Amino acid sequence: MIQRIEELLMNSNPSSGITIDNGFLIRYFNTANVCTINMLIPPEKNEIVNIMDRHLKKLSKNDINPYYRVVFSKEFEHLEMEMVRSGFEISNPGVVLALNLENREKELFAFANFIEQGIFVDTSLNDEWLSDYQHLTDMHPGQKSFFEDNIQKSMLENMFFAIVDRERVIAMGYVTFIDEYMIINDLFVSPKYRNLDYGKKLLKGMLCKGLSRGIKVVIADVQEDNAVAQKIFTDQDFEKIYAYYYRGKKIF
Repeated sequence: MIQRIEELLMNSNPSSGITIDNGFLIRYFNTANVCTINMLIPPEKNEIVNIMDRHLKKLSKNDINPYYRVVFSKEFEHLEMEMVRSGFEISNPGVVLALNLENREKELFAFANFIEQGIFVDTSLNDEWLSDYQHLTDMHPGQKSFFEDNIQKSMLENMFFAIVDRERVIAMGYVTFIDEYMIINDLFVSPKYRNLDYGKKLLKGMLCKGLSRGIKVVIADVQEDNAVAQKIFTDQDFEKIYAYYYRGKKIF
């Protein structure tokens, strides 16, 4: 279950390139000199040091700092021990939440028309949505270009949401559909309008669209220190599936 969800999260998030090395997936981002490394297949204990050394040598040629994604599970025990010994530091802890959408079917169908009032939805990325999203999230131009290029190149199906009131963009987000899963990639509310239930409204709008498309499970990846976002999800019956963090090392 954890491995499947990790695959879904990786596939739904843009990256500028990937390579696979001895059971590890290395994801590159052209907006920063970092990469994330996800373990797909646990290596033998006596192979971990050699594999990590090979990663560092390969990445050092391009001045890239490695960040391993570590899930709280037994499969990561030996990798974690070696990273601690090698001076990799913890950063960006988070939790993965999930909702069985079939449990919310009656409620969401009954109130779908009311919930979706005031929520604008697009099935493709357009300039207006992207411009508003850049402004709302304070995305710099390089990040915008990276985001746009990778969304346009993706073979996956996305849906883009916005709540606008009196010509003011209040909340935005987008999701990815993969088989019977819907992954919530982002749900962002303007700081001026937080704690006013706009996040709840946008999330319920996403759930309604997922339900109408036959989605069975909804997945969200939330930062550990973002208590407000976690509450928005747990109030809608999302449950914690597992926790994770990154271990990174600045080589450059």
